[in-house]
Amino acid sequence: DSFGVHKKTTIGFVDLKNLTPEVCSFLSLPNSGKLAILEMASVCGLSDIEPSFRDPLKTTTLGVGDLLLSAKKYNANFILLGIGGSSTNDAGIGALCGLGLKLENATGQILEDPSPNSWKEISKLDNSAIEALPPLRIACDVDNPLLGKDGATYQFGPQKGLTENNLQHLENEMSQMVKRLA
Repeated sequence: DSFGVHKKTTIGFVDLKNLTPEVCSFLSLPNSGKLAILEMASVCGLSDIEPSFRDPLKTTTLGVGDLLLSAKKYNANFILLGIGGSSTNDAGIGALCGLGLKLENATGQILEDPSPNSWKEISKLDNSAIEALPPLRIACDVDNPLLGKDGATYQFGPQKGLTENNLQHLENEMSQMVKRLA
């Protein structure tokens, strides 16, 4: 889950032959193969955390990376990931770590915590071991930029437990992480 505790969840699998041509077209999928359907909130959902414990500086999408690898392990040809209702605001860094991204500090030690609280310690991102995935489609019901007053931190941070005092702090961390990823 969001705090590094293992959690069981369900992955749905659909044979693309059972979908209508309109659905396949909408998702840019062929008419054959196996589609895994995953829900981000099933591993790092906001509703799973008591309001007094919500804090997107401490939560992570690490479990999403594990979930994506599970879909691959079960031979999904395509993955559809629903991203609503999460408790996180980590730009997917946790999920990337679950897929093999290594976060290193100045002495070369691997950081185990991919949450925004640890981002100041990162001096190197090593993406040499990231696992390849089948083609991924994202299901999202909002259209926001990542950064800025209309971005993820300002729009969704408070509902995830971010205090007014920490909005600019997380926005700054997110901006620095985007630069590192670029």
